[in-house]
Amino acid sequence: MAISMAIEIALLVVVRLRIPDDNAVIAPILLIASPVAAALICGYRRPATVIALAILTVVLTLACVMGFGRLTGISTGVAPPIVLRTLAGTLAAALSARFSVSRS
Repeated sequence: MAISMAIEIALLVVVRLRIPDDNAVIAPILLIASPVAAALICGYRRPATVIALAILTVVLTLACVMGFGRLTGISTGVAPPIVLRTLAGTLAAALSARFSVSRS
């Protein structure tokens, strides 16, 4: 979540992208760069593992955001992205750890 928020802040402040006008640019960058960076920072080095963890994080992030939006009708604000990105990242890490243990 911290990596995702830092990248988003950089895009908003340094690159001067604007929400919601530039969401089509911001979203793909966040959904690709953040999970890959997080996987690398966490020590995953095998390309297949990094890609699998990144895809899992992307899918869980999108599922959490869409589910939250459907249930609450809230699509803006600061708190939802923080909570949802943290939840998606935690679930991805837990599932990844579970699968890597079961394969060993």
